[in-house]
Amino acid sequence: MAVQTLSKEEIDKRHKEMCAMVAEGQTIRQIAAHYKAGVGSIIAWLTDTPEHAEQYARARDAASDLFETDIIEAAMSVTNETAAADRVKIDALKWVAARRSP
Repeated sequence: MAVQTLSKEEIDKRHKEMCAMVAEGQTIRQIAAHYKAGVGSIIAWLTDTPEHAEQYARARDAASDLFETDIIEAAMSVTNETAAADRVKIDALKWVAARRSP
């Protein structure tokens, strides 16, 4: 997809919405699909100013807290029959959480 050109006001409006989506655990690709925009456009909008980049970093940090909850819930629900699959799930959640909160 080509990079979309938006006004500063529209980027500011979308930025707040996108940070909320990130904080809820959505991926950049999911956000791009929502806005019918390219991944590059979403990343540019999220990091176009130091203030936006800081807000995006805080949203990613908040998302890592959600993954912490998912990890705890998955660990608490492990049974002998699901242990191997649950280990893979928990490891994947830990990997994502670590990348969300650098």
